[in-house]
Amino acid sequence: MKLAMRYLFRRKTRSILTMMAIVFGVMIMFGMNGMIPAIQDVFAQNVQNAAHGIDLLIYSENNDLMDDQWVTTIANKEGIAKITGVLEYDWVLEGPDVWQDQDGQVVDQFIINGYQAPSAQGVIPLTPDQGRWLQVGDQGKAMVRSTFTERFGLGLGDHFTLGESDFEIVGVFPRKPTLGHEEIYLPMADAQTLYGQGPVINALVAAFDASVTDGQALRQAILTEINQETGAGFAVGAVDAGANEWASLIEMGNVMFTGFGLVALVMGGFIMYNTFKISIAERRKDMGMLRTLGATRKTVIRVVLAEGLLLGIAGTALGMVFGYGMVVAMMAAIRPLWLDMFQTELGAPHFTPMTWVTSIAFGLLIPVLSVYFPAKKATEIQPLEALRPDNTKVATPYSSKRKIAALVLVPLGLALLIVNQPMVNMVGGLLVTGGLLMGSPFLLPILLNGLQGLINRIFGQEGLLATRNIRRHTKRAVSTTAAMMISVALLVAVAGLASSFTIGMMGYLDKSMRSDYLLLPASLVLGSTQNEGVDSTFDDRLSAISGVGEFTALRNGSGSVEGIATDFIGIDPASYEKLSGLTFMEGNEATAYRQMEGDRQVIINGALALQAGAGVGDQVELQTPTGDHTYEVVAVGLDYLNSKLPTAYVNQRDLDQDFGSQTNIMYMINRSQGADPKQVEQALLTLANDSGVFSVMSYEVWRDFQLEGNHTRSMFMYVLVLILAVPSLIALANTLAMNIIERTREIGLLRAIGTTGKQVNRMIIAESLLLSFMGTLLGIVGGLALGYGFVQMMNVTGFLLPYTFPLLGLVIALVLGVTFGVVAALTPIRRVANLNVIEAIAYE
Repeated sequence: MKLAMRYLFRRKTRSILTMMAIVFGVMIMFGMNGMIPAIQDVFAQNVQNAAHGIDLLIYSENNDLMDDQWVTTIANKEGIAKITGVLEYDWVLEGPDVWQDQDGQVVDQFIINGYQAPSAQGVIPLTPDQGRWLQVGDQGKAMVRSTFTERFGLGLGDHFTLGESDFEIVGVFPRKPTLGHEEIYLPMADAQTLYGQGPVINALVAAFDASVTDGQALRQAILTEINQETGAGFAVGAVDAGANEWASLIEMGNVMFTGFGLVALVMGGFIMYNTFKISIAERRKDMGMLRTLGATRKTVIRVVLAEGLLLGIAGTALGMVFGYGMVVAMMAAIRPLWLDMFQTELGAPHFTPMTWVTSIAFGLLIPVLSVYFPAKKATEIQPLEALRPDNTKVATPYSSKRKIAALVLVPLGLALLIVNQPMVNMVGGLLVTGGLLMGSPFLLPILLNGLQGLINRIFGQEGLLATRNIRRHTKRAVSTTAAMMISVALLVAVAGLASSFTIGMMGYLDKSMRSDYLLLPASLVLGSTQNEGVDSTFDDRLSAISGVGEFTALRNGSGSVEGIATDFIGIDPASYEKLSGLTFMEGNEATAYRQMEGDRQVIINGALALQAGAGVGDQVELQTPTGDHTYEVVAVGLDYLNSKLPTAYVNQRDLDQDFGSQTNIMYMINRSQGADPKQVEQALLTLANDSGVFSVMSYEVWRDFQLEGNHTRSMFMYVLVLILAVPSLIALANTLAMNIIERTREIGLLRAIGTTGKQVNRMIIAESLLLSFMGTLLGIVGGLALGYGFVQMMNVTGFLLPYTFPLLGLVIALVLGVTFGVVAALTPIRRVANLNVIEAIAYE
């Protein structure tokens, strides 16, 4: 331990540079794993807020109403433990009644929920964070979400006005789900008074008792009775109504953040290993001296392990401090972006016990393991051989097995990339990248020969010295370019994924929402219970508008396919094909819509096809409000709004027959030839406002809005990956700094024979640029292969994304490589500037 501490303190610069690798690795590990739980907590909280974990939810798809006496009728049925009625509707504000929040943003719509007290409290799984539930006898009382109080600066005991009624806030529920408008919960009598339709409800929520063994059968029996008696079109909601969207986001988020944490772990370990490997390789003479003085191999290894452990302890402590600071700064920076993307606050960092244990173990074990194997190999050299001056090459030749492995892996990976199988493509991308890493010692001289002429023209004799230095220290150069290559490869791969996702999703949008105008529902999730619709008389009013040409409507129903909860979209095949359309993964686009004119033909999306294991020509069982029915799959296709969740597209005739849905929840409209766009849009706005259901948006505005959102998500991915590019900068700086330390005497001799400090600085910059640029070139090739594999893997999740060449990513990678080359040279340049020539010549 004493020898280890003496070595570390006498070589402070090298020790600090080596410790930087540990600090960075732990910083990434600790910091990122502190941010990931915070993000997942937001997702989980939104699921909790959005999901209603209940046994029975019967709601209206067509804004149908039922007498509130149905609560008593259903409560008397065997198997019902608790039940309550709900009246849920949109409250649209106009003119002077429009609200403004504390940021000055206009709020013109709320969701009103009328609840029956005290039965609602026993069934609705919501617990107030503040105040109390609604109680029997309450009048003029209200409960809201915490986002409501924060947004409008209100709290318990404060009052607000709806229509001509005044309400006092008596309870505050947790934050609202990200999707949808703010919710206000009122006593049933007050909600019915505002609605103006008498003692009615439009939903029933119930919990079963322990005697129920077949919940699905009981739900179906109750639904059938209600629809037969009322002649309305009620439907059974999912057991976890509202959670599907967030469940999909959680699954995607877990995959992304787990992958990101794994990459951070690999990068940190890689840079630690490389740094220690270089350091130990440069200390062969020191180890030979210790062996000559009588130290055993075991003693030398223990000294080196003690160094690694000391550096690990110090680096881990600093890394955790810097990691905390990094994640706090990152979350502050991305908080506005997060709020814009998800309309919810991003909380504080959260460090789990596993994060602490993993980070400490990582920071201590990796340094010890990183020094052990190079030290063990170095101590196998005989003392006299280690003490002999090395006047030729520092590096020993690489094994021919490594060259053979590279020659096998790269062609094999390229061959796998052209196979039309996502998993095979992913393996191919990894093999190409791994093959380039294995082959870097043999590719480096080739790249150096190609770049030498350019460097010599730019830097002259200094460039020539730089190339010779790299050739003399091949292993050190290979380690540095490998770190640079991995960082750039990740950047280019994510750039390919981001550009492919943006262009692919915009392609879905252009295909499925290409009409001149869109009449959009309250929630863009078409299966949301927040969406209200209109009947067929709305079509007549729409046709009567001057300038309106062809249009098509979408309808919605809920049910299951092979037991999988599914959103059903009702389309008119003839008009839908003209004004919209799906992006087909399987099936014939030219005939699929014609086939849907037949009875019970269905198009399913990729998510449903994947979960149900169904394809074109298969017969699938649909569980609908009227019973089970067999449909034939005629195609697998995607649209922009319904690509994430299991979705099926059926003829509106079949939706009416099997789901009892006749309500249109969205319209796509084209102008007639020669019509004035402004006049048509104004007329549509008037019609939409009269309906109180739709908002109007031209396709151009809608597309720009969606494109901006996709770019925002892409930038978020770029920010995360740029963080992972930092290891290459540290590796580059470490290599150059150690190179300068080991060449102190050489540089002193250069200065002694008349070489100026400026010339030495030019040599260092040339060497740094060469190393960074070679790593960048290899990284671009590996990143393109890896990115293609990433994009193809998206097909496994039900998406179909064409790979888009990431031109922007390549530009960023090249700029990053040049920038890192210059920045990494700054520390060695400062050391040379302070170099004493006499001391440098005497340096050992």
